[in-house]
Amino acid sequence: YLTVDKNNLEYFKNIEKNFIKIDKPLKIGIHLKTSSIIRDIPHETWNEIVRELLYFSNRICLYFIGSEDDLGVMNKIVFPQSSVGRVMPFCSNTRGFKDSVAAISEMDCMLGGDSSGVHIAAAFKIPIVAMFGAFTPEVRVKYYENTFGLHAKIKCSPCFQHGSNPCDYSDFRGNS
Repeated sequence: YLTVDKNNLEYFKNIEKNFIKIDKPLKIGIHLKTSSIIRDIPHETWNEIVRELLYFSNRICLYFIGSEDDLGVMNKIVFPQSSVGRVMPFCSNTRGFKDSVAAISEMDCMLGGDSSGVHIAAAFKIPIVAMFGAFTPEVRVKYYENTFGLHAKIKCSPCFQHGSNPCDYSDFRGNS
């Protein structure tokens, strides 16, 4: 059972007012990085996803939730002109993990690799699109409601490897 502290939620909502300028946005949370480089999705892939989402609807607002490392990847993304007032970076490093939990609890949908953001969203029964390479979605999100797992079927996948070294066989993993 996962709960949200009202102080953390209030903190998130106060920051949100400074970034999001759309009434009744469709809030899509994005967790860019995983805990292991071999499971990361490259920033070029995120670039394509972000561009398509922002072009799809003017109601979509993107919330980049995570650590300073996640925001470093965000800085590599090229945002279209239409993203002004529709993108919010939210770094939990300054105050702690509970801020990320509060932010994720407010999302309408969550995107990410095999990351804590995806697993937290599942605890709140928030719809998820999760991307996998080293592991199969069947192993990692089999019991999550409202979850769609994408599997990058590459030469060595699934290898079930964790680690801090990039994948030698794919441009999909470990190049972010």
